[in-house]
Amino acid sequence: MTLKDFWQNWLKFWFEPISPMPMALYRIVYGLIVLWFGFLLSPDLLFWFGPDSPVSSPVSREFPSEILLDPLIIFPRSDATIKAAFAILMLSAFTLTIGLASRLSALVVFLALVSFHHHNWLILNSGDTIMRISALYLALSNCGDALSADRLIRTCTSAGKEPRHAQAKAPWAQRLMQIQLTLLYCQAFFSKIAGEMWVNGTALYFTTRLEDFRRFHFAAIADNIEILKFLTWSTLAIEFSLFTLIWLKDLRYIVILLGLLLHASIDISMNLPIFQWLMMAAFIPFIYPEDLSKVANKLRSLGDRIWGPPKLLIYDGRKKAAAVKAELMAHLDCLKRKSIVSATEAGAEDAWKALLDSPENAKEIERLGF
Repeated sequence: MTLKDFWQNWLKFWFEPISPMPMALYRIVYGLIVLWFGFLLSPDLLFWFGPDSPVSSPVSREFPSEILLDPLIIFPRSDATIKAAFAILMLSAFTLTIGLASRLSALVVFLALVSFHHHNWLILNSGDTIMRISALYLALSNCGDALSADRLIRTCTSAGKEPRHAQAKAPWAQRLMQIQLTLLYCQAFFSKIAGEMWVNGTALYFTTRLEDFRRFHFAAIADNIEILKFLTWSTLAIEFSLFTLIWLKDLRYIVILLGLLLHASIDISMNLPIFQWLMMAAFIPFIYPEDLSKVANKLRSLGDRIWGPPKLLIYDGRKKAAAVKAELMAHLDCLKRKSIVSATEAGAEDAWKALLDSPENAKEIERLGF
């Protein structure tokens, strides 16, 4: 490979337009996780973040000294302030999930999470860091270009001229997310092998005995040192593959499956709320858009076998209301149960008349705007 080839591949990696579907799917899952986080936090919100929380207001303002961004710090620390900020966080997480003002919603989620996390760092884990940084990446991405209320609004305001297929754009924000995740596993791997317990295979022996973090205890595994050694070394191998082999197309989904099994097993055995789900969701940007299209096509084929072929829906493209309604239906029709076309397209009139005159096809034709 020449230097020119390397440079072209580098530009292709960052800027060759691709479908926004993986980021749109991640936006939905991420938004649901943030809402779940809020649901778990809400009963103890004022205990952890109110004026009388374990971390007092002066301490949160002065330590750690590297904090530069904290919108809550400019408001009086009161129950009303915390409740209002929490309501804003939850509302923004909801609008992010449905894709309403997607980028702005993601930015507000980011700022709110930063403020809450900086006001009490004693209850945080590395999953909270992933939660914050992911919101910022979403704010920079095209996550609202598909599966979103934003897209439906554009359809209405463009008189039905919004393309039915989400437009491909440069995926540089998605690439940043991918690199962020691989760097995380890289750091985790090298941090582990720097010590003795992960290398000699005893790390999980001690981990399974942390009763404060225990969710379910499987004695048959926790008391068998040979199984624990195998699982310890398997964890190292999976984490190594998650920042190396995941970049190989032929191995990507195998590596992702292993990563899902790793985090699912941790979630079952250890009480670390939200963390594992954030990590599993972070694999979504690694899915190739064309594979999502293949899955969608298979679901549509299954729908055709169950409900029969799609119905033909024709509309008068000269009427704005009919065009908007038809395009909205097209955007919402995920399984493509209707073939929606304009009867005013060039050369289409004779074809539609023939279809309307056919007794066999008349049952399968719906008219909109005629």
